[in-house]
Amino acid sequence: MAQELDTETIAATEGVTEIVEATFEDAAGNPISGAELASLTLTYYQEFTGEIINSRNAQDVLQAHGVTVSDQGKLKWIQEAADVAILNDALAFEPHIALFMFGYTGEDGNPATGKKAIRILVANLSKVP
Repeated sequence: MAQELDTETIAATEGVTEIVEATFEDAAGNPISGAELASLTLTYYQEFTGEIINSRNAQDVLQAHGVTVSDQGKLKWIQEAADVAILNDALAFEPHIALFMFGYTGEDGNPATGKKAIRILVANLSKVP
């Protein structure tokens, strides 16, 4: 059983390594631990154009590539400087979307999936003082 898309917005600064945090939950709102995840992928793109950022297109990030998920379902993604690059220098703030798709075993024992989207507004240092 799939969930509705859960989205939040955070701020970041161009070229500055950021730590992105979120919580993964099942359809009933219970945290999903890293050990319970069967899969976790990240697609990271510029919101307006859909251009993939830093080659993160359905990248397997289950406890890899700077991403960890704790026993309490807490996601921690330590971004690289290339993850907070500006693609369109005309924008003062460029919106990036980090789409995490995950698989786990549902309460009924059947495979289940979920999505977590995080909108990251990256401040363009050449435009924002």
